[in-house]
Amino acid sequence: RYDSSSLRNYLGTFVFAGLDAYLANRPTTFTQRIGSTDIAFTDTRTGIFLQDDIRLSEAFSFGLGLRQEFQPSIDDMINVAPRLSLAWTTEPRTVLRFGFGAFYEWHETSLIEEAQRLNGDSSYELVIQNPGYPDALAGGSAEAPLPPTRLITADHLGVARVWRASVTYEKRFGRAINLRSTAYRQLGGSEPRSRDINAPVDGVRPDPTSGNVLLLESAGRSRRISIDSNLTLNGLWNRRLFGHMNYRYGSFLN
Repeated sequence: RYDSSSLRNYLGTFVFAGLDAYLANRPTTFTQRIGSTDIAFTDTRTGIFLQDDIRLSEAFSFGLGLRQEFQPSIDDMINVAPRLSLAWTTEPRTVLRFGFGAFYEWHETSLIEEAQRLNGDSSYELVIQNPGYPDALAGGSAEAPLPPTRLITADHLGVARVWRASVTYEKRFGRAINLRSTAYRQLGGSEPRSRDINAPVDGVRPDPTSGNVLLLESAGRSRRISIDSNLTLNGLWNRRLFGHMNYRYGSFLN
């Protein structure tokens, strides 16, 4: 359960185009968070899984799994994630593993909190272009305040899902050195993304009585390719040297 009170920017912030504009008392923008800042909500995350490892022979083992996760705070109750794996012992102290499955990523609590803060009912962002100074609402250059920014969540907002395939090579040298390297590729979908559904079209907003209306929806995608290597030293030189060496090479796009 989260009980939160935020006083961020409750006195307002002036933005100047540069030092000369600052010395001349000519701000370009004034922003201020207005309204109640106290919110309370609960965030429950539940995962249930079944898993079994089957040894097919001395060299092969097979794994099956099924996981169900749900997060009621965003009304997403059905998220079934199948998993499977295969391990092959190619020679003594050498293992080759293959894995494939679906994984879900919990919706961040900070996004839930921000959606409640900027729903337009309890608090909102006030934005004034070319305000007066030091009184933003006064002065000959002050303009009418822009409509407040709101953040709303889409009806289909859900938990992000990732499909991942990996290959792992593990080799043990003697009693003290272990090498592990994993190459994987994953594709993400239904990830949280916000967009302004009231953005101006030819200089005119679809709803002129509102400002920015940010819709948080499950429309994001991602792609990650990576190779992770780990070298573990466990008691070299009369059990006096311990350590880990890690290296990662890859790319990530969202």
